[in-house]
Amino acid sequence: MLLVVGHFSPPAAPAWSGLLHDFIYTLHMPVFMAMSGYLYAASSDRRATALVLKKKFLRLMVPYFCLSVLITTVKLAASQLVTLENAGDPLTYLRVFYLPEAA
Repeated sequence: MLLVVGHFSPPAAPAWSGLLHDFIYTLHMPVFMAMSGYLYAASSDRRATALVLKKKFLRLMVPYFCLSVLITTVKLAASQLVTLENAGDPLTYLRVFYLPEAA
């Protein structure tokens, strides 16, 4: 209900409605996320969760790391020919593991 009320704001609403909307809007998403996490944890198998996380990691992070290495290599090679604002350096290859360095 907070989610629906938080996204509903009629143009001719009274002043108290605006205050209620602002209050609900500050907490409806954190409450939704907490409830979702609680219900997921209560209904899930730990081994299945680990398998899902592994699949997501392989699906998302492996392409991220591959593209980061490719982009960093191209930027370093191009920086020898033209002036680039954010060319990076060889340590960029390490920083892509904890920073969005190649983006």
